Amino acid sequence: MSNAHGTVSASVPALVAALSLSLSLLSSPARANLPPGIYITDKAMDVASPTFEKDLKKQAKKVLPQADGKWHLYFVAYLSKPAPEETLNIVFYDAKAKGKQEPVGFPINTKQGAKIVSSDLTFGPENEFKVGPYDVRITQLQNGKEIVLARTRLDLK
Repeated sequence: MSNAHGTVSASVPALVAALSLSLSLLSSPARANLPPGIYITDKAMDVASPTFEKDLKKQAKKVLPQADGKWHLYFVAYLSKPAPEETLNIVFYDAKAKGKQEPVGFPINTKQGAKIVSSDLTFGPENEFKVGPYDVRITQLQNGKEIVLARTRLDLK
């Protein structure tokens, strides 16, 4: 799947069909005042606003309700270190699952060295999601090991 902001691919074709992902980079050096983490909102944020980070922090959600059988979220991820390569992943782990699990994940293209990544996602039950809590991470795979660059907790309602 391609759009004006980048290219998205997933290992499961059903995930690709229902996933809407757009990516933008926030490269302003003045935009790094929030601690590393993923800030999820239910609406797009004005990245050009002089109060962007204040507004983002205020609008951040930990609970996201379903609408029309889908969830739609916007996120801004402040990475703990610059993106080491051009492909990162956003992955969702079922927070209630016990033991080792295979997360639902989506690759995202970014710019190597980026410290902040912004995107939006639309997903639903056909993507293996259900109501409940998820650990959400921005990661990079390095020698088969997951390196976590940002994280948050999200409860899907």
